[in-house]
Amino acid sequence: MSLSTLQPQTSLIKFPDYYDFRASCSRQSFSLPESMIYYIARNPLSPKVYQKLVRTCKYFFIKNPILIFHCLYFEDGNWKTCSIKNCYGRPETCKYRKIACDLRKVLSKIWIHCRLHISSSESNVASSIISKIYNADVKKLHLDGQNITFNDLLFLSKKLWQIKLYQSYVFYENRVEVPYEIVLANLPMITYFLFKNTNQFYDFSNTVKELLKIPHFKNLKAFVGFGLNESFDIVTFFEYLKRKNTPTKVSLTFFAQLSEEYIGNLAIIVDEILFAELPRSYIPPFIGYNGQPRSKNYALFNLCKSYD
Repeated sequence: MSLSTLQPQTSLIKFPDYYDFRASCSRQSFSLPESMIYYIARNPLSPKVYQKLVRTCKYFFIKNPILIFHCLYFEDGNWKTCSIKNCYGRPETCKYRKIACDLRKVLSKIWIHCRLHISSSESNVASSIISKIYNADVKKLHLDGQNITFNDLLFLSKKLWQIKLYQSYVFYENRVEVPYEIVLANLPMITYFLFKNTNQFYDFSNTVKELLKIPHFKNLKAFVGFGLNESFDIVTFFEYLKRKNTPTKVSLTFFAQLSEEYIGNLAIIVDEILFAELPRSYIPPFIGYNGQPRSKNYALFNLCKSYD
């Protein structure tokens, strides 16, 4: 028989599922006491240490199954992660690889040690993933169209230094919304705080008063608020910025219909910023609102950008 006539044989290779993999584990014999090995398996010091452990023996994964991601994104119904761990910069400059499974259905814990970015019309995607997160190492949290509980927020608060809430809200267990000032007060490491609120009737009447009581508020590098209305005490807030000379870059945008009196207050503040004597004793905040003269909006935007 000619070798050219031989047909390659094919065999069906079954990739083990979660239960098959666990069943394949044999009893291990370690030189250390079993209790010590179990403790090591259940308490890895870092993602790098954990990955080394599971590469040496699958016992460590079976005793404490964790999937390691530098960052995790959910957009357009798909999961992805950065391919070269370069997502400390702007997301649009990063390179990603697709994750070919729905992480909401995995049985393992998930260890993220940089960024969690969830954008979806399904408002419970973030909460379903946060419940699986191991060790709360997330540094940057970006939520778009999501609802999470206050307990979810507290769980992530330990190392979080950037949070962006685009039409995303935090709720107590009784479904009452947590005010932004309470959210910020419970993030002791936060340096960048952004929110976008689409509820034109949202009550900001206590926001400024409570923000200024927060010890770490003065340490923020950026405070950005979209969707403000005239219940926000802009006069007190601006006086604080001038008096304290904080390093915080502030951007405030008003979407709601404003009274003529409130628009007048905003216009006075904008003029004071634009025509202040130099050098200014504070970082100028950006303030945008409906009815604002375009020339002053552009001038203020360019002035604030010059402080980047």
